[in-house]
Amino acid sequence: MNFKTIFGVTLFAFLSTIKAAPTVDIHNGYASLPVLNETYEDAKKGCSSIAADLYSSKDKSTYACLQLYMADREFKLITPKDAVCFYGNNKPYCVNSKYSNIEECSLTSEKYNYESCIKKLINSPLNIQMSFRDFNTKEKIISSPVIDSRECKGNNGIYLLNDATNYACIVKENWIYDPVTKGVCVKVQLGSEKEKIYCINEENTSINECLHNSESYDYRECARKLVKLGNNVPYTISAYEFYDL
Repeated sequence: MNFKTIFGVTLFAFLSTIKAAPTVDIHNGYASLPVLNETYEDAKKGCSSIAADLYSSKDKSTYACLQLYMADREFKLITPKDAVCFYGNNKPYCVNSKYSNIEECSLTSEKYNYESCIKKLINSPLNIQMSFRDFNTKEKIISSPVIDSRECKGNNGIYLLNDATNYACIVKENWIYDPVTKGVCVKVQLGSEKEKIYCINEENTSINECLHNSESYDYRECARKLVKLGNNVPYTISAYEFYDL
């Protein structure tokens, strides 16, 4: 075998090795993490090793590793430049695709799509109890009674449902809003416990009379509807006297 033949065989073997390696894209100097499709147990161990949380379906067939993004870290293991990131309950998270098996969430996958990734995280059987907001705009990504209910309860709120188009979320507050300038609050009592202040969370509410920026906003009508919807939950909901219903 002459030198050219040996060189050709060696070069072919080297190129074959490179081709077999996982593809990693570079985005502004950061390496995108490939989807390695590790087993659930490996993903759980790996995700835990980087102090992240692994969410999975009951049968463990679908899982995603969500890692807090720390912008002030000198060494950033994962950043918005190389991963799908979003705000969950007002905290920045990124999907570590090395320990996830949702291809729409990996920048190196042909199926990658930011919106599809977020929708899969929200609608999948992973049961992630947090509010999802776009990383750049912090705007709500998707809305539905099911999602609003999940977000409301994830924020320790009380979800009041009439039907798919009429529902409200109220969350505990330390003071009563001015209904004219801020929004609607009601008194909530469970059994013999002390009354607590709960106010409308507009992001998870569909009743126009309860939305402060809506032309239909009417704090008295909103309070009436909240009191009525309170009949569907194990709480006593009542309006404040100064609402003058």
